[in-house]
Amino acid sequence: MILRAVCVAGMLIGPAVAQANSLGVALSNDAARFEFQTTYTGLGLNNADLAFSITYNDDNDWLGGAQLSVFGDAAAAGSGLHAGAGVSLVVGDAGGEDLLAIGLGARIRYIFPEANRFAITAQGYFAPEITAFLDSEGYSDWSVQGEYELTRNAHVFVGYRAIEVELDRRSDVDVEKGMYVGLKLIF
Repeated sequence: MILRAVCVAGMLIGPAVAQANSLGVALSNDAARFEFQTTYTGLGLNNADLAFSITYNDDNDWLGGAQLSVFGDAAAAGSGLHAGAGVSLVVGDAGGEDLLAIGLGARIRYIFPEANRFAITAQGYFAPEITAFLDSEGYSDWSVQGEYELTRNAHVFVGYRAIEVELDRRSDVDVEKGMYVGLKLIF
């Protein structure tokens, strides 16, 4: 079964044409998140992003995720407002319990037209009980961050993130909840 899932994932990802890639690192006192993102044009999708991430904290909780989303102008060209929506697959261990969740999410980003090196991004993914499996009953991940473009290939950011896993047999686990700083390299 796992081999079949890996083969299907490979067939979906394989046709992707990478036009832009980025590697991001976000750190707080209690958690770290690493993310690789690429533009995806497989399956006839335009303006799609494919991202893979891993998050872990000092309580030995960890989450691995894959997100596929479409993203583009949400208003007139040049307005600076961009939005998107997508799906997320998350696996991991939180509070000693196993997690598998499929969620839906959205992202909105505003680049200030007068100061185009500054941007604000908000995003969130949610998986209700019906799409949360193993020991989990739900999953949510949302964040808000401010970004500054140091160069075209290096962005710094500061933000707030809350990742919560609802569990069957114990209280909910906050995998991450608080401020973070980070760096994104684009290549």
